[in-house]
Amino acid sequence: TGIAMPLSTLAWWLDVPPILAYQSYALANWRRKDPNGPLVVENMENLVNFVTIPDEWGFILPHVEINAKAATAMRTAFPLMEAVEKGASDLVEAYLWEIGYSVGAMVATLAKIRKYCDPSVYYREVRPYIQKFVNVIYLGVKKYGGEPQSFNGESGAQDSNLPSLDALLGIRHRAPEDNEELKRFLWFLEEAQKYMPVGHRRFIKTLRENSRVREFVLRSNPRVKEAYNFGVERIADFRHGHLGLAIDYIHKPMPQETLGTFGTPFMKWLNWLREETLSHKIA
Repeated sequence: TGIAMPLSTLAWWLDVPPILAYQSYALANWRRKDPNGPLVVENMENLVNFVTIPDEWGFILPHVEINAKAATAMRTAFPLMEAVEKGASDLVEAYLWEIGYSVGAMVATLAKIRKYCDPSVYYREVRPYIQKFVNVIYLGVKKYGGEPQSFNGESGAQDSNLPSLDALLGIRHRAPEDNEELKRFLWFLEEAQKYMPVGHRRFIKTLRENSRVREFVLRSNPRVKEAYNFGVERIADFRHGHLGLAIDYIHKPMPQETLGTFGTPFMKWLNWLREETLSHKIA
């Protein structure tokens, strides 16, 4: 009960499952070395680590920088939607290019994970601490009544940037009716949002319900379509980079390993997600 009760209480306040998640391990686990310096890996350090090796911060901090690079795209979301409502094609085009370049910067930052974190060290020394809980009993927590609970581990799937961009740009991932495996994957993506901060979940929901960007682009001039496709391609690039990291950091150190930290068969599903993203380009 020494751990279970406070963890469960805190999770209740935050409206998230009671397990270490991406928002705690990465998004809120850093500070600037130079308070006036940029938000880049080289100017950040972790607040809390599980192990005293540089490969752990080398894994965490690039994710923080990726989120810093994503800020431009996130700030552009509502002005873009407003421009769409006003029918301002030139503004829509400009905002779409800005989003694409922002995601391109996110893609470039992925390379820092390889620079600062060795795949074999990550697999042996870091990954065990962020695995999922399977049939864990939370002693003293009335909500669970002594019944074993299972929760998914810390994962980039819990990052809100790509789901937000999907919602903004009208990228909807749908599995064929007869493909139960892909339906399960999409369920996992939805499940991952439960581990995000409440504000992030609301942001995604607002974009999904109100964005008309894709509809506007479909009836727009070739320049707007080109800008839109540039953003879609960069999102696919990011998903391609994510797949490559999963292969190098999970599959290669342990070839028989088929599940990511969130419990999904990552190689097959991430490849499908990348290709499905590209299918949203507009001719």
